[in-house]
Amino acid sequence: MWLMTSLGFYSIVTKSAGEWQVRSRSRHDLQELLRLCPEIGSPILDTPGHDYPYRIIVTRPDLDIVMLAL
Repeated sequence: MWLMTSLGFYSIVTKSAGEWQVRSRSRHDLQELLRLCPEIGSPILDTPGHDYPYRIIVTRPDLDIVMLAL
């Protein structure tokens, strides 16, 4: 799913049961998201060479927090 918000542009996908990736082409967009949702605490992963070079991995409860914040 793509989310275009005033905070940033995100792609959210699930890769395995109970695990979601919030991906972005901009590190800044994920930094702003984590600033807004400090309780998540996921590190930003650098994944160069992928279509989205930055991502965080979250659980379903964390994804709920992200969606409510956005």
